[in-house]
Amino acid sequence: GSGPSSPAMEARLFERLRARAAGSVGPHHWTHALAGFAWLQRGLAVLERDPVVLYGEEEFRGISQEVARWLDANAPDNAEQRMSALFATVRLEHNLGGGLAAWGYDPNDPLGGGLESAKRLADHGWHVSVEGVTQGSGRAAAGEETGGAQVYSSGAPALSEGSGLSTVRQPPRCLGSWR
Repeated sequence: GSGPSSPAMEARLFERLRARAAGSVGPHHWTHALAGFAWLQRGLAVLERDPVVLYGEEEFRGISQEVARWLDANAPDNAEQRMSALFATVRLEHNLGGGLAAWGYDPNDPLGGGLESAKRLADHGWHVSVEGVTQGSGRAAAGEETGGAQVYSSGAPALSEGSGLSTVRQPPRCLGSWR
């Protein structure tokens, strides 16, 4: 359809929940971090499905940084939650770029603390370097990545590739009341 997808509407809901949590219990409360994590996951779904993305790269990176810091400070031993957040961020970084450091993670040892996160990423086909994240063999290379939507922070058209030809995709437009 021409309106926002379900993931886009859910992302907006989590964005409002984050704002309410920040205003009522503060940005250091777990509800704020959880809503940020949920927003990242829904944002990833939006990138997979929607040709128009109303969030900029800086929003994705900023929330990823907040979630990474919160989990590191408040749940350092919760490897599964931290890995879940890292995997979402890796897929976002793979699509949007900037390197893991810009997303809140050390590219040499993303989670630290002996959690062997770099090895776990490699086991899933992700190769992390200072420059960014690439896919090799494993599950990630078998197609578990985001699709064709692109996010624009500058407002300038970007090139996308398809069938060997480069075409210009227009920057997203704000659709009014739902944003």
